[in-house]
Amino acid sequence: MKRIYEDAAYRREVGSYWETTVAPPRFERLSGDTIADVAVIGAGYVGMNAALELAETHGLSVALVDACQPGWGASGRNGGFACMGGSKLDWTTIRKRFGDEATRRFFAFQSDSIETVRENLSRYVIDAEVHSNGEVQLAHRERDMETLRHEAGFMESFFGVKPRLIEKRKLADEGLSSGEFHGASEFAAGFALNPLKYVSGLARAVKANAGISGFGESAVRRIRSEGGKWRLECTTGSIVARKVLIATNGYSSEDVPDWLAGRLLPVLTQIIVTRPLTRQELDEQGWTSFQMCYDTRHLLHYFRLMPDINGEGPRMLFGMRGGLSAKTAPQMRMHMALRRDFERFFPAWRHVETPHYWSGLACLSSSLSPYAGPVPGMDNVYAALAWHGNGVALGSHTGRRIAAMVAGDQGAPSLPAPMRQIPRRFPFPPFRRIGLAGAYRWLALVDR
Repeated sequence: MKRIYEDAAYRREVGSYWETTVAPPRFERLSGDTIADVAVIGAGYVGMNAALELAETHGLSVALVDACQPGWGASGRNGGFACMGGSKLDWTTIRKRFGDEATRRFFAFQSDSIETVRENLSRYVIDAEVHSNGEVQLAHRERDMETLRHEAGFMESFFGVKPRLIEKRKLADEGLSSGEFHGASEFAAGFALNPLKYVSGLARAVKANAGISGFGESAVRRIRSEGGKWRLECTTGSIVARKVLIATNGYSSEDVPDWLAGRLLPVLTQIIVTRPLTRQELDEQGWTSFQMCYDTRHLLHYFRLMPDINGEGPRMLFGMRGGLSAKTAPQMRMHMALRRDFERFFPAWRHVETPHYWSGLACLSSSLSPYAGPVPGMDNVYAALAWHGNGVALGSHTGRRIAAMVAGDQGAPSLPAPMRQIPRRFPFPPFRRIGLAGAYRWLALVDR
């Protein structure tokens, strides 16, 4: 397997706060040969939603395989924001590139994605510690508040939805007190959840479905054509299927299949979680809102106060981009940078310990939009990848929708145009991380 980061980025141990709240689910190893209608590679949000849809709605047999275990990748270690998003392009750019109708369809698709997560929680009886009614974007500079005003006007005139603007003087009244911010925009769509509890619930549903065979610790080493079908050669056996869906996102291998080489850019991201906070500590900082939050930086921070679930007190989750290397020393430096930013945002909590720290891989494409569709040159092979840090909702919904494509449902609606662009290879693929370093330096200057 060819990957662009050091082995440490793919180690089995995650060490997340989420793992203290629920035992990660496990699938049995693949042994010998397995035959199915569809093979799905990657047991995260996309893969499990697709597998469930293929079995439940289309009556197909599915072999779902993961190099580690369900939810081990980004699906089980992210910040838990089930919200709008999935592209790094702003709505104005999307509109210029794809037109009005396609832009509105993409917006509606993202909105439907949130409801798909909500429906999954209800259908499979998953208690995922849901909270927050929408999300808040906080202006980190005065001029960014003007940008938020402009964007709110565009959202109202073009999409018919109206974000609520919060002036700087009102932030404290909203429980959003921090000297870092100059106002905010609140959009009432989406909610927060415990991502590992959500993905564990999906895994239980997969295991309970007789039409799905789930396999863990069974990395796919090669995909090859065999008699009109596809054989997936894995570390512990093989799968033969008529159709294949690749749903491995930032944990993809560059050579499984070779078509993936150079088309994705996995990026490190990192999170800390505090110990439980007391009522006095919350009041001293003036941060009592449980809304999902992020700032207006290109290299953004994302954070949320998580409600008390066991009588110990609420905790703050705080995340931002990672570094360029998964080795120990660079990771330690980025951990320190994350902690410094946390203390700058919340100075009254400088004494508060953050015992939980972990990192993972988000995934970008060269088009800065997700891709869901056929793999060129490989009949009956499909891919759904590149969620740009917003795969909780969009990945879940796309898994359901691409299942119809895989099943050959001619009556299913097409995916939004921004998601149908076949991702091109990045320029000079072996040097993607060097290019990323330059992008980080440039964006840090822009964010000042």
